[in-house]
Amino acid sequence: MKKYIIGVDLDGTLLTSDKEITDRTLRVIGQAVKKGNMIVPVTGRPISGIPKSILERKEIEYAITSNGAVTYNLKENRIMDNMCLPMSACKQIYQSLYCSASVFEVFVGGVAYEDKRTFQNLIQRYCNTRYMEYISRSRKIVNNVEDFLYSGKVDEISVMFDKNSADQTAAIHNMRGIAGIEAVETIQCEFEIYDKSAGKGNALINLSEILGFLQKEVVAIGDSNNDLDMMEKAGFSIVMENASKQVKKAADVVTSSNDRDGVAEAIMKYIM
Repeated sequence: MKKYIIGVDLDGTLLTSDKEITDRTLRVIGQAVKKGNMIVPVTGRPISGIPKSILERKEIEYAITSNGAVTYNLKENRIMDNMCLPMSACKQIYQSLYCSASVFEVFVGGVAYEDKRTFQNLIQRYCNTRYMEYISRSRKIVNNVEDFLYSGKVDEISVMFDKNSADQTAAIHNMRGIAGIEAVETIQCEFEIYDKSAGKGNALINLSEILGFLQKEVVAIGDSNNDLDMMEKAGFSIVMENASKQVKKAADVVTSSNDRDGVAEAIMKYIM
């Protein structure tokens, strides 16, 4: 029987719209691992933002976070790989985007640092949603977020713009011109910025090689623009029904939505 390493995105994929993982999905993951497959969460979130219901599962031994910038061995509680943003790029990103962005977050050491202005804007966006639980768990408010930019240890920067903001177009244009970075618009006006050598795809392929899997044995499941990289590099790619048309075009097959156990359905149908 063939065995696969399966990279699974979290938001919009493994997690429901209520930011939960269903009992059925957990059960199917356990069955897949018992058959020799490996399930790896691959997310734009920092490690502190991954739900305990996932991190504490003994079946899940590895996790890729911050859009491929950090790979963890969960069983041994150690970082296997870390690709940080260059300090010069961090400076340019801050100078180009901070004033025009409504949200500016710096991911360092598995935590997202932000100032009070950003936190208040996040509350306005996500008040009374389950997303606030994730934000509260993974964010730390600081007086000056710039203090964390020049440590040489920045995994990722997340920025959000108000829709139809007058400064948005110019800021995005400036961001696109910064060398050595990848900037992905996950949803409208929200960007995740990381080192060009990172990315979910590179991290998943690197981990698969370390663990002895061939490229054709790598499976990617996702729903968003920041999943395109790993879907293109995987031997087989699966997209959620709730994904955009652009992302669906990049996948080999489409499974049900994240609110209808699409990941469990895909594993049962294509892996086991």
